[in-house]
Amino acid sequence: MGSEMCIRDSITGSTLTLNATDYTPGTTLNWTFTVTNNSSDTEWMEDVTISFPAGVTVNSVTNFVGGDGGDMTPNVTSGNGVTITWHGETSSGWGVIYDNGDYASATVNVTIGSGFSGNLTLPWTLHGDEYEYSDEPHTISGSIVLPSTGSPDPTWYSASPLSGSIAAGQSETVTVNFSAVDMAVGSYYADLTITSNDPVNPTLVVDLQMDVWDEIVTDPLIAVPPASVSGTAVEGASTTATVTVTNNGGAALTWSTPSSFAAWGTVSPASGTIADGGNTVLTLTLNATALTAGTYNANMVITSNAGS
Repeated sequence: MGSEMCIRDSITGSTLTLNATDYTPGTTLNWTFTVTNNSSDTEWMEDVTISFPAGVTVNSVTNFVGGDGGDMTPNVTSGNGVTITWHGETSSGWGVIYDNGDYASATVNVTIGSGFSGNLTLPWTLHGDEYEYSDEPHTISGSIVLPSTGSPDPTWYSASPLSGSIAAGQSETVTVNFSAVDMAVGSYYADLTITSNDPVNPTLVVDLQMDVWDEIVTDPLIAVPPASVSGTAVEGASTTATVTVTNNGGAALTWSTPSSFAAWGTVSPASGTIADGGNTVLTLTLNATALTAGTYNANMVITSNAGS
């Protein structure tokens, strides 16, 4: 009895590039992203996801155009610190950027806050249409890192420890300290980039924001970074993500949110009280048991006694 095995390349080698190599704080400009599908088999691209850090405001977004199968359209077209997913598929349900070097481009108009400093990191993910005869990976990820032309690395925050080794199943806390000494009133943004030997997510970017006021805040003040979270689950399984609710004010913060924000998403805890300067970590359970492969989006609304 004979057998034959066909090895496929899936979307390995596919790329996302940007027509910029650095940035200047306080500017508004057009960024042009180009995605290229370097698959050598018949898997076609159907999703491009790019995350913009807090302090970078997206003003407008175009479709990814130029792919042989048609356009990819964005699910978000404006906002500060947003994550945008462009999606496109043919009438048969396949991706629109074909294999063997087919490419498409999109233009995003952004305003980079004057308080942004340090490296500006844009994490991205490309997703194929999971053609039934193609192999893994159907999804690949990376990051575009732009150094600043306007200022040196920020001095208003520090992190500790700066390196380490974590055993399987264990965790380690990185403490970030903020200092408003000699800082003018305003909002300041930076990216804290963590690199590791994780083969799937070798780079993790944490958005940092420091708000400097000219008076002591006596009311509760809510902060919920990041502005968006995402998770990837195997079809029929589930995964979790976390969101941290912080009270940056001077009085107790009471908050609540519906325990379910989608048919496939729940959050715990769903309410609580946070002392001034404290925080609470919310666990989001993303349940893909009844879902087919694809991208799903939902909003989680948190209400509180904060003034803003």
